Amino acid sequence: GLSSSGRLGLVSPFIVDAGFALTSPRLKSGGREDSLAAVDLALAGRFERNAGEFSVSRFEIAVPGLLALDGTASGNLGRHIFLESEGRLRIESLEATAALFGPRLPAAFRGAGLRGRAGLSGRYTFQQTNRESTDNLSASLSLEGVELDPVVGGHPLRVRADGRIEASGPTRDPSLSIDLRSTLGRVAASGVAAAGSTVRLVASGTKASAAISLFDARLTGLEIAVTGGKTLAFDHATIAAKGGLDLSRKDLSIASLVADLPGLAPLRISGRYGFGKGGAADLRLESRGLDLPALRGLAAPFIPPSFAGWDLGGKADLSLSARRPAGSRAVPVLSATASLAGLRFNDPSFTVAGENLDPVVKLEAVRSASGTISFTGGLAVGQGESLWKSVYIPWAKSPLDFAFGGRYDPRSGAVDGLTARVLMPTIGTVAVAGSAGTVPALSFDLQTEASLSLGPLYALFSQAGVSEEGRMKVDGTLGASLRLGKDGSALSAAGRVKLAGVNVERPLAKTLFLGISGDIPVHYESGRSGVPGDPDAPLPEAGFLLVGEFQNPLLTLKTIDISLRSGVNALGF
Repeated sequence: GLSSSGRLGLVSPFIVDAGFALTSPRLKSGGREDSLAAVDLALAGRFERNAGEFSVSRFEIAVPGLLALDGTASGNLGRHIFLESEGRLRIESLEATAALFGPRLPAAFRGAGLRGRAGLSGRYTFQQTNRESTDNLSASLSLEGVELDPVVGGHPLRVRADGRIEASGPTRDPSLSIDLRSTLGRVAASGVAAAGSTVRLVASGTKASAAISLFDARLTGLEIAVTGGKTLAFDHATIAAKGGLDLSRKDLSIASLVADLPGLAPLRISGRYGFGKGGAADLRLESRGLDLPALRGLAAPFIPPSFAGWDLGGKADLSLSARRPAGSRAVPVLSATASLAGLRFNDPSFTVAGENLDPVVKLEAVRSASGTISFTGGLAVGQGESLWKSVYIPWAKSPLDFAFGGRYDPRSGAVDGLTARVLMPTIGTVAVAGSAGTVPALSFDLQTEASLSLGPLYALFSQAGVSEEGRMKVDGTLGASLRLGKDGSALSAAGRVKLAGVNVERPLAKTLFLGISGDIPVHYESGRSGVPGDPDAPLPEAGFLLVGEFQNPLLTLKTIDISLRSGVNALGF
């Protein structure tokens, strides 16, 4: 049924000012037929044919309970074309609209149960002069309680969204701005699952670039699958981010990305990442004031049972950075630093313990084009105290500086150019250089050099519970130059150990060793199964020499000079 009213002018200027009402219209397209309860149409306009001018002061289409459209337009269709239009579309029921259009919808929306309301408003101008044309668009899409249930990766996902999407500028490259709030049901992907989440996104951009001024995600029931079939679980988590994307330069900038997990200090990521060929990258992950007991509670499923009864306390600052200079041949650099404060630990029997420690661990690795990894690192401790059974170390008196480096080949499992240096200013230094292998079993060939002060070194091993006056006293120096090797099950050691100015005093026994000097050769081999020893093989061509003085209540030896020279099957004194 059709009813109409109004007036129509059929000579120039043509005019129309009329309303039309359709009762139960049927629509047929592509073999599909649909019917509506009613459609109301109103139109008012004017067209001047000679001048080519037109105007539409009123244009309205209404489908009760479904949608409403209204707009205006004006322009000139003569030699110079000009068009200006403005309109508003209100969809009262996305569910009814989806049912009406059915298979005409994009595949992603078919069967997704689209619900809610939406509105679209905009203004468009177009002008063409002397074969040049310009246009400008200003549009806004609003979503109100929009819901849908798409299937993602074979799993249904419930989504609810509210907010606005706006566009402005020329249609060839409009500027977009987004302010969306969404709620998602359970979602799972790549080993990460969340029972629910709410997301707020505020962003702007063009075809060439985008800027995210606010990204805020709040997750509940977060689960992260890790190796061994184990899972990290959190009641809730928050992720907030700001950044930008430049598509022309293929560059992603992260002003800040903060992940906040219950009981833990926030994790922060910042930097830039070039995803084009040869693009530069500089990313940093940081966490300040990380609570170690909370971290231990999180990692409880992965801690071996033998450490379950240990106590742990303290805070940690973590910093991890990854850098890649620009260029196709650039090598990436990975560095990490962990600074601990107030570190405290002990086993159940308190035979291994530490208190108020401040260790700083550093590591840097560079991967070359050939695949080898050059690495350097270190450990520094200068505060607190620790106990290893009978070994007690006050680190403020004996600070530690340990540095190492080398090159690792993942294909062969070999480490060459290996260096390590242990410096304890009050005790001395130990340096190691050589190579090592990990496949098929651990092997190494190392040259070691040591220069140690025996007094402070022995103090680390002073008997626990022994009074100061009852402890043995040692001073002097010890130097060593040894070559250590391991090949399969065979172990070897060769070199010399030297003593100088060594004094040993046992107060309770009133016994003294004074001014001891020594030159001691070392030659040791073991584990060479199936290779019998040669009984006629000479001992190492080196000497053993001790010089010193001995005193106790019964005997005093003012001069001791003992030398030992090796020969074939014989020792001479």
